[in-house]
Amino acid sequence: METRIRTINLLRKAVEPPAGVETDFEILVEFSKRLGLKDKDGNPLVNYASPEEAFEEWKKISEGRPSDMTGMTYDRLEKENGIRWPSTRENPQGKVRLYEDGCFLQKQITVRATEKTLSPGVPKQKKNIKR
Repeated sequence: METRIRTINLLRKAVEPPAGVETDFEILVEFSKRLGLKDKDGNPLVNYASPEEAFEEWKKISEGRPSDMTGMTYDRLEKENGIRWPSTRENPQGKVRLYEDGCFLQKQITVRATEKTLSPGVPKQKKNIKR
């Protein structure tokens, strides 16, 4: 789970679910199977044996991105009650503040605001429709 302050937390099952109730992970895997999603080699696209396996792939996908999670592990997430991204191999503790150096992902742009009078438009009537 991710919080609004970029902290990734590991949530464990609190109680056993009623019979027939599936976890989100089980639903994801089954949904993928029913859709017939395959990779380029024809293997099932979502073929994880556990949520931790899915997380390991997510970490690979995040590498080099602003939300890099390659420095996280299940053990650390549990022991440390969450880790903020980016958490890279070089900086596994994560960063408390993003953009503290003043460098943002997008280059700065200038916007010019102008005033425009809004008018309500023409009622939709057959005589007003151009063909």
